[in-house]
Amino acid sequence: MNQNPEFRNLNETSQIAKTAKARLANLGLTLKELEKFGLVLDIGAKDCYIQRAINEQWVNNVVSVDKTFPESIRKSSLNVLVNDAKRLEIATETVDLALVGASAYYYTKTEEETLAILQEINRTLKSSGQQRVYPARFGHIIKKLLTPESDFAAAKSLAPERRSKKDIEVIMFNDHIANLKSLEFLTDRGIFAKMREGYEPNAPDNFKHYLTIPKF
Repeated sequence: MNQNPEFRNLNETSQIAKTAKARLANLGLTLKELEKFGLVLDIGAKDCYIQRAINEQWVNNVVSVDKTFPESIRKSSLNVLVNDAKRLEIATETVDLALVGASAYYYTKTEEETLAILQEINRTLKSSGQQRVYPARFGHIIKKLLTPESDFAAAKSLAPERRSKKDIEVIMFNDHIANLKSLEFLTDRGIFAKMREGYEPNAPDNFKHYLTIPKF
């Protein structure tokens, strides 16, 4: 139990809870469901919204992981771990659930980098543990689709407010292909992950699919 939760200002707390709920919805979870897990890693959690929101429920089961944290977070009593996802200072088979945000898999540049993160997070999971990954696509696969001459690259290079309806359709189509190829990447390695859709309705320019990857 956390007897001294941080950030008690009511207006800020309301925004923290709202943001945390939206992020969890992208992963098919609610704050209430998160309370039922043992140790939870929130990877790519620079602002610690999920941990701060769960602490408001007097639950202290989340460790926030990122390469860097703001000074206010580092000086707080929050459970934070300054680590790269490829090298986690977490004991083997101790984690029940790993929440993996865009800052880990989404920006990988090679298959090797994706696999390094995948295997390291897997190492920390209990036999019944799982990763939930949003968005449901790996950066090295996105990179292959973003060839210089592609419509996808052209659309992605535009600021969101400058994208036409066609640009958005091109991005959505390629994101969907990347989702499927990411699932295939896992299946080809005997990792039987599932692609699911979060609770919240899709934004018009962004598929809200996530991956569940069990301990392998």
